Amino acid sequence: IAQNLLVSNEAAYINHFASIFEELWKDGIDASDRIRDIEEGIDQANIEIISNPKEGIKRAWSIIKSASQEVLIMFSSVNAVSRQIDMGGLQLLSDLSEEYNAKVRVLIPADADNTSTSTTIIKRAKSINPHIDIRSIVKSLQTRITIVLVDKKQCAIVELKEDTEDNSYNATGLTTYSDSKSIVSSYISIFESFWQQSELYKQLEESNKQLTEANEQLKVHDKIQSDFINIAAHELRTPIQPILGLSEVLRSKLRRT
Repeated sequence: IAQNLLVSNEAAYINHFASIFEELWKDGIDASDRIRDIEEGIDQANIEIISNPKEGIKRAWSIIKSASQEVLIMFSSVNAVSRQIDMGGLQLLSDLSEEYNAKVRVLIPADADNTSTSTTIIKRAKSINPHIDIRSIVKSLQTRITIVLVDKKQCAIVELKEDTEDNSYNATGLTTYSDSKSIVSSYISIFESFWQQSELYKQLEESNKQLTEANEQLKVHDKIQSDFINIAAHELRTPIQPILGLSEVLRSKLRRT
């Protein structure tokens, strides 16, 4: 039942509400297309572009808080991780994993210029929650976006605008939110690909480490062997010298006789 009714032929009113109608009409979905999607079992996906950095980060945190099974995050940079730690982002992940037993996996780009920075950040993150599975990816695989995936149902893609900023709001650009199955599954594939590559690099580093250790052991073995030969040769020469001297004396005497 209508509570109020406004009737007017004022041009300002008409133009205002006409513009509102046009905006709704432009963003609307054709009824026949929607009916066809329902009949074919196609889900209606939401895609939202959030230009306000504060609202974008708020949305990313909101979907993380709604997680009940799994959270996957690939950070755009080491500094982005540091900023989120300062804001309490990793503490939020810690609370999720403890309260809901949610599985949390995080990818952090390695800093090629200062590898100790990424190592320090990973240790700091691990100290907040040792149950979070964190891996490092090489600098060459670093992107300009932070990917947040929740329960294989929602995703938030946060653009990195200026990485030198200390504040996440100043460092962040556009945020894209979606619950489209195809979009979410695509980003999950990207995340899993990076995750597997990080495992390969980890195995390669371990193999190189083992090879280096083996080479060092060979060098030690060679040195021990060389030292033994030198010592043995010296010890053999020591008694031989007087024997050779006596032989020369005996030879000279035999020549005289």
